[in-house]
Amino acid sequence: MDQRTRGRERLAELVAAADSVLALPEAGAIATQMALRSPTIGRWSLRSQCLLSLQEHASSTTVSELGTRDAWLEHGHRIRKRASGFYVLSTQNRERGCFRVFTPDQTRAVRTGTSAPGSKSRGPGAVWLRTLRRELGWCGYALELAEGETVHLEVAAGRVVFAAERHTTRKPLEALAQVCADLTLVTPARRHTGTRAALHQRTAAVPGPQAMPHSIRPEGAHQ
Repeated sequence: MDQRTRGRERLAELVAAADSVLALPEAGAIATQMALRSPTIGRWSLRSQCLLSLQEHASSTTVSELGTRDAWLEHGHRIRKRASGFYVLSTQNRERGCFRVFTPDQTRAVRTGTSAPGSKSRGPGAVWLRTLRRELGWCGYALELAEGETVHLEVAAGRVVFAAERHTTRKPLEALAQVCADLTLVTPARRHTGTRAALHQRTAAVPGPQAMPHSIRPEGAHQ
């Protein structure tokens, strides 16, 4: 078996594992609780958050911050020998498929005064909201923010209206992530060479113009 074939098989396994979490009714909460740990985590896709949760559960390493090998090197860190890292999935506009990212304890500083990748970026809530906006765009939906005393989401033709008092806090983001998970699983994959589009050809229709409100799930909904 050549390296390309092994890579495709690994990618297929990772996508299937991520989708097993993405299909859960508490997928939005699981993904958001992972994403809000750090901006360096929240930048990765919804499927990646699900995959990170599975990998963390199966390992003895806690996911706190993440960076690629190159990102850590730019910030004065080298990856330790035998560090396995964590897999994340490439975004749909790239062709890398899957690759490894690493936590701080899987690195060693090679110069003083170093910092973690993304340490000067926006807060994790703002980063995760931006990621979800991007994901909804790939599903063919524009995200519209609205003010509201309670969290309410409405899915209509081509748009998701997201009403909340504070959009970048955990509960509203969990609700938005759940909507995004539902839409992701029913959106036909567009063709991008080398990415998950070649692996998952979804044929189910995206919800039509009817309203599809989502309510927030209670605290601790997932086991």
